[in-house]
Amino acid sequence: MLKPIDSVAVRVSNHLVPSTVIHDGHLYTWGRGFPGNSDARCPVHLPTSFRFTNAALGWNHALLLTGDGEALMLGHHRVLGNPDKISSMKHLEDSKEGVLEVVPGLEGEKVVHIAAGAEHSVLNGLVKTWGWGEHGQLGLGDTCDQTGPQTVNLGQEVPNEAAKIKVYSGSGFTIAVRTPTVLSQT
Repeated sequence: MLKPIDSVAVRVSNHLVPSTVIHDGHLYTWGRGFPGNSDARCPVHLPTSFRFTNAALGWNHALLLTGDGEALMLGHHRVLGNPDKISSMKHLEDSKEGVLEVVPGLEGEKVVHIAAGAEHSVLNGLVKTWGWGEHGQLGLGDTCDQTGPQTVNLGQEVPNEAAKIKVYSGSGFTIAVRTPTVLSQT
C-alpha cells in the first residue's frame, strides 16, 4: 500500500504499454505488461536499486531517467542496443519483474530529458535518437532504423552547453525545442 504523498510523476499510455507512476524514486506499472512481463490490474512495484525522476512511454517500451542522469530501457526496445537480443525476446517467460537495462553508448554523458515515440527513443542535450526510422523521425537525414543512440545535428547557432533542449516524440515524429540560456554577464 502506497503512503500518502504530495506529488507523483504519472504517465498513461493509450498504446500497448502499461501506465507508470514514479513515487519517491520507485517505479510502479500496471495494465498490459511489457514483453516478458505479465499484465497487472493493480500497480506493481518494479524492484531495482535505481531511483527514477521521469518515465517516457512508447508503444511497447519505456525510457526511465534517474536523478543521476542515467537513462534506462524497459520493454521491447531495451533490445535495440544489442541486436542479438531481438530474436531471443519471444523466448522470455512472463514475469512480475521488469528487466531494466542502461541505454548503451552514453558512457560519461548526463541525460536530463527523455522522450519515447511509438518505436523510437530520444534523449536531450546533444539530441540522441534510435529505434524505428521509417518516417525520418530519428532526424538523421534518412529512414534507416538505428540500434543505438545516434547524435542529431540541430545546427550550431547556440552551443549545446548554452542551450536548454527538451525532446518530445509521437508515433512517427520527433520535436526538439531549443531555448537559449541567458549566460551571466558578471
